[in-house]
Amino acid sequence: MYAVLTTILALLVIDGGMAVSNKVLSEWTAADYPNPARDWTTCGRYEKSLVCDPNGLLNTKEADILDWLLKGVVNDTKCPCSAWKCESKKSGYVVAVALVKKLNIPKTGPGPVDNNEKLAALRQFAFDLENNKWRFGECNEDVIIAYSAEEGAVFTFAGGTANRRLNQDLIDSITAHRKHYFRGNKHVYAGLRSMVMDYREALTEGGFVFSQQVDQSPKGAGVQVLSTVTSILSLVICTFLLQ
Repeated sequence: MYAVLTTILALLVIDGGMAVSNKVLSEWTAADYPNPARDWTTCGRYEKSLVCDPNGLLNTKEADILDWLLKGVVNDTKCPCSAWKCESKKSGYVVAVALVKKLNIPKTGPGPVDNNEKLAALRQFAFDLENNKWRFGECNEDVIIAYSAEEGAVFTFAGGTANRRLNQDLIDSITAHRKHYFRGNKHVYAGLRSMVMDYREALTEGGFVFSQQVDQSPKGAGVQVLSTVTSILSLVICTFLLQ
């Protein structure tokens, strides 16, 4: 009888722990944010995904289509890693999308969080997902699109290998061209879908061409894989406040 009670209590503790770990927050840091390859339920998905939307900013159909497009990027682009890596990795670039209602931004002063602090927080969030929390790429061939509703910002961080095709100027041009979708949080899905399709085109062999002129040449350190956090953050970053 004692053994049975012990087992029941153990199960209750385990269930309670799972409930806490799967709690959906209203404010996020990268450390708290789930991985859609492992924690897809917390990400608002029903299977392994490249979309994480724990606060339900997209409906299921929108998230499904976006995930389908993202998986298409993986399947339709070539492996950009070394020949040795590509022997086992047949797929190409990985683009993933992270959506949050609000970022958890520590206050540094008595006043409200200013725009520079918002941008820095979103930049760090995307970097931490790409470099530490998600690590979807085998050779830094991954791209993270991060969107925060209350911060009113969309941000793209490309790993060093992806940056060779999706350089800073190109990300800047694409984001500027699509940012009107995000104003007022009215057409977030349409904006993300358009950006994913643009990035897919940029990451294919043919490259990306706007109807307007876009400089696709890498700039400065943008083509290099650097080792320090400060240097990496200066590589491929493009953030727009959308209010």
